[in-house]
Amino acid sequence: MSINPNILVVDDEQGVRLTIRKALEKEGYNVIEASCSREALNIIEKKSVSLAIVDYRMPGMNGVELIERIREKRKIPIIIITAYGFEKLNMEELNGALDYITKPFDLDRLRESVEILLEREKILEDVVHEVEMSEDGFCGMVGKSSAMLEVYSLIKKVAGTDFNVLITGESGSGKELCARAIHCLSKRATKPFISVACSAIPDTLLEAELFGYEKGAFTGAEKSKAGKFELGNRGTIFLDEIGDMPLFTQAKILRVLQEKEIERLGSEKAVKVDVRVISATNVDLAQAVKEGRFREDLYYRLNVFRIHLPPLRERKEDIPLLVLHFLKKYSLRDRVIQAISIEALEKLINYDWPGNVRELENVIQRAIILTRGDILESSHIQGLKEEVVSRRRTIKFRKKILPLNTAISQAVEELERELILKALQEAKNNKSKAAELLKISRKSLHNKLKKYNIG
Repeated sequence: MSINPNILVVDDEQGVRLTIRKALEKEGYNVIEASCSREALNIIEKKSVSLAIVDYRMPGMNGVELIERIREKRKIPIIIITAYGFEKLNMEELNGALDYITKPFDLDRLRESVEILLEREKILEDVVHEVEMSEDGFCGMVGKSSAMLEVYSLIKKVAGTDFNVLITGESGSGKELCARAIHCLSKRATKPFISVACSAIPDTLLEAELFGYEKGAFTGAEKSKAGKFELGNRGTIFLDEIGDMPLFTQAKILRVLQEKEIERLGSEKAVKVDVRVISATNVDLAQAVKEGRFREDLYYRLNVFRIHLPPLRERKEDIPLLVLHFLKKYSLRDRVIQAISIEALEKLINYDWPGNVRELENVIQRAIILTRGDILESSHIQGLKEEVVSRRRTIKFRKKILPLNTAISQAVEELERELILKALQEAKNNKSKAAELLKISRKSLHNKLKKYNIG
């Protein structure tokens, strides 16, 4: 993205275009004007445009139709302007627009929207580059699927703030790794990262574990002890499976978030703490609030910024990369896996992994122990439940056994090819829509179509 992005403003009213131009040029943007849809499409064809602002009501082709035509040519963020109020527009009708502004519009609101959308694109662009160039994934998180790239972009976006973050996802999907990535990219990175498994600590001990206690506070408290919040001062505390936390402890967590202080058990003295709270859950907290199992006020305090981790079955193209990662991580001194049978790789990819990444990790550890040589065979993959094997076509390889890196690379390519074909089918061969479904640029899709010889 250029230092001074080009912004296309499409509106049939010259006064509106002039107002937007003046507001955005003050911010250092280059503004290109178009008075009609035809002129706008001509500009898109000939010039580099980073973002478009499009009026909803124009003579001839309206804004929604124009957005669809723009998306066929360029995958750029679009803001739609309407004088009729957003409530009268159907979300589907917006057809890819990422924001809306109502007339008469607030220029500060417009400037803010432009800044946010351009920053979003830059972050996603940086993340894609970073992940493509790295062999170790993103801050310890492995995967290059579009779903994970979106997660990485959210992590980078929120890491520099002090906002509370709620990470949702099934058990084993990598919520703690996500929390650690946020911490490592934050200004608190050199300070403690304290992880608390709320479901693993008995209710009677959780309060003492979190807030500490004074000597004599209860039977067995022979000396004072600092709690997790004190130990994590100026750092980050990760409250895993917070949905299992009892209500009386939830009330105390709320006080910490509101007052930035804690009280040890057996003490009336408040201790100031500066801790960022990242929480995680595999249950629906909104439903838990309705059922009275979780405090509504705490829910809103925790859910300032949400990141959802997709289950492994929804990002199967990441499985080969994870297999390679775990084989390297757990290789034994006398047993380094050099090759893998295609039958073994197919077995791993076709499984739906109800236990997600954690289950895959355990299966690979067991497989390494079971191997006697340097080749991982299908017979070494044990403990899978037959009822959760998905039905899909097998990966096509010429040889039955391949060197590890070659096998993983070819498997990733085969899975990517399959996803592209599926996206093209869903988009009825509309390449712009297929790129949107895959969350990649049209240019990237074009390169991949050429790479895999897809017509």
